[in-house]
Amino acid sequence: KPVSAAIRLLSSCKSDEQSFAGPVLSQFTYALLEAWSGGEFQGNYHAFHVKVCAIHPLNPSPIHTCLGLENKEFDDAIPFNPIA
Repeated sequence: KPVSAAIRLLSSCKSDEQSFAGPVLSQFTYALLEAWSGGEFQGNYHAFHVKVCAIHPLNPSPIHTCLGLENKEFDDAIPFNPIA
């Protein structure tokens, strides 16, 4: 049955890579929190992924995947902010 929702996946690495854990947070979680900047980030999900990648070490590669229905409002939304 086709998916009738817009699904967005932000993940720490490709399926053939291994994510690295730090003493408190993983590299990915650290980069994600730095990019999000306590909710001050103002770009869309694509810009957010670019910023996470700029902070994150080159390997492994953080992934941003969209599945299901296209949803321009969701694509353009500020990450982690509900859409009314």
